Amino acid sequence: MKTTEVKEEFIKLRAKNYSFDKIAEELEVAKTTLIDWQGEFKKEIKNLRAIEKQKLYQQYAMTKEAKIKAYGGLLERIREEITNRKLDTIDTKELIELSLKVSKLLDQEIEDLELIFEDDCLEEWPFTTKVEI
Repeated sequence: MKTTEVKEEFIKLRAKNYSFDKIAEELEVAKTTLIDWQGEFKKEIKNLRAIEKQKLYQQYAMTKEAKIKAYGGLLERIREEITNRKLDTIDTKELIELSLKVSKLLDQEIEDLELIFEDDCLEEWPFTTKVEI
């Protein structure tokens, strides 16, 4: 019988999508045993994968917020510069094109607002917030 530590390591490695062959080699466990464990620990593996994806998403979301701030700041500076220029110069045309491009980049970073209503809240949630529309 394999130790709990070996089984926990198996779950971690499968959650990282390691192959059965690689895990068998690393943990020195028969591939058939690992396949059995896959069924036994399916829920744990899936949960660990979800946790890792959530960590990546949080990192990505922070990066997304920084992009929105940067694009917004740049767009403000471009618009100020356009306001101060005469429209009959070639450089202004290029500046307007840049403004449109940056606006498009900013639009790509904005996400739809998602509201959670009482029915969507988990039962263990300590309070409910009602949103009137």
